[in-house]
Amino acid sequence: MYCGNPLGLFWPFLWACVLHELGHVVLILWMGKRIESIRLGLLGAVIQTEPMSYRQEIICALAGPTVNLVCAMGFREQFPEFAIMSLFLGGFNLLPVYPLDGGRALQACFFQCFSEKKALCLQKGVQTGVLAGIVLFAIWASCVQHYGLWPALIGAGVLFRLDANMRDEK
Repeated sequence: MYCGNPLGLFWPFLWACVLHELGHVVLILWMGKRIESIRLGLLGAVIQTEPMSYRQEIICALAGPTVNLVCAMGFREQFPEFAIMSLFLGGFNLLPVYPLDGGRALQACFFQCFSEKKALCLQKGVQTGVLAGIVLFAIWASCVQHYGLWPALIGAGVLFRLDANMRDEK
């Protein structure tokens, strides 16, 4: 990834990722929970912890994107590339699609408010709507707005990433 880096965004993106994960880790430890393992991969990181309450899960899931959004606002003047990468990473992770952070928080909210069956049904509905929206937006941007294949390729990349995460979770 570093070699194919013509825009010079590798290091800003890497730092945004590191700070994102540190946001999760710091909050998990602050809540007194034990981290059992951290697995890093090409498609992101997975932090395994001891069981948490739904409230704790929501707070810890939103910690990483919150760090990214704060960094995006705080560093937009001094380090604009880092700010953009932080904004992108935080926004992407807030998508309400499990196992992304937004999906984890939404799932915990649903489990806290509804029966397990209804919560999973609601989550699937939201997830399907979001993924359909990504596909429709990519088609619109490529075909109607004539932005070329980039929106379709980015949309496919997002779907691939989410599908790989969902497979890892099973």
